[in-house]
Amino acid sequence: MKKFLLSLVLVLCLGLPGAAKALYTCQFGANYNQSSVSNYTTTWQVKVGENTWSIANFNNNKNGWDYVRCGRKGIASVASITTDFAIAEAINTVEVTIDKITPEPITSIKLETSAAADFATIDSTVDMPADNFKTGEMVFTLEAPKANLYYRLTFDCGDTGTANGLIQISAVTYNNAEETPIEKVADIAAFIAKADKNPVIFSGNVEVIYQTGSYLFVKDNSGRLLIYGKIDQTYEPGDVIPGGFMGSYGTYGGEPQLTNPTGLQPATARNESAPRTIALSEITEANKFEYVAINGVNIASVNNRNITFQQGETTFAGYNQFYTTLPEEYENVTFNVTAIIGCYNGNLQVQPISIEKADSSSISEIGTDDNAPAEYFNLQGIRVENPENGLFIRRQGNKVSKVIIR
Repeated sequence: MKKFLLSLVLVLCLGLPGAAKALYTCQFGANYNQSSVSNYTTTWQVKVGENTWSIANFNNNKNGWDYVRCGRKGIASVASITTDFAIAEAINTVEVTIDKITPEPITSIKLETSAAADFATIDSTVDMPADNFKTGEMVFTLEAPKANLYYRLTFDCGDTGTANGLIQISAVTYNNAEETPIEKVADIAAFIAKADKNPVIFSGNVEVIYQTGSYLFVKDNSGRLLIYGKIDQTYEPGDVIPGGFMGSYGTYGGEPQLTNPTGLQPATARNESAPRTIALSEITEANKFEYVAINGVNIASVNNRNITFQQGETTFAGYNQFYTTLPEEYENVTFNVTAIIGCYNGNLQVQPISIEKADSSSISEIGTDDNAPAEYFNLQGIRVENPENGLFIRRQGNKVSKVIIR
């Protein structure tokens, strides 16, 4: 069969009356991966519905990720994602959701189609220009869509990578030319319930909880949500973002998020906003994605980006999601922390925004209960029966404070 080298056309959906119809989506995670893989040299399968894809030289971290990564440190590596089934419909675009990419070592990224499962003959090839090796939707457009073809994406990661996992992919979508109206959702709850990868328009306003880099946490009367991707605006807590922006449903660590946001406008108002003071012992599922202040805590341990926070007898897992600067010395030191309460694979985490050394002469109180008996703990959280000559944590009912006893 004659081979055609096709040119790439990038499609912008914003402002169009509709979007291409997604017919098939290759997804990753424990619900789809057919093998547990912890290397970059294995071929395995993903199954979505009744359809399977062959995944070569991608790592899924023993099914711990809802994405995959390819590319090896200092070793040549070519990875691929291939349909194990011929797609009956004529596909005009294939969209690859690139969460992260280190472009410099990448040699090439291309899409090939074939009427043969083993790709003995190539029907068409679409090469992705190096200028488009970036995060977001990488869109391959086929100039002559045909029915009953197999599709293979190939990622040649070269041999000059300085780390493993040069490309991170969370989904591949195969679309035909039929346009479908872009649906609207009224609020966060409706967006999460819809759980549709096709773009949607938020018709309601949302309020900013906190923004840092590509992370924009927002809320409305129905819930809270992370908007993740290229944020073209800078917001402050309490800013009101008007409705009309667009995005797609995605997940990270099992949690819903809006990805590939477009059309975010400057804030139209600002409500009074401040982190809510809370104790570690009070954190529940209801606090997910809330902006909080946790005063009078110790850091029990740090292991890379994993942190264990302690307050009295309560310990709580933390994760340095935003690469906050951590204190070099933390033993026997008390801190005040502002954070987002995140969640990964069903486990709540304190994700610190700031960690500041507490003033040892101050008292940070949470709750009140003046009639309850007082208990004392040292800074390691060990109960002390007769405290003297030092700084201690006092718990009285639901009130926790730092006190100096001389």
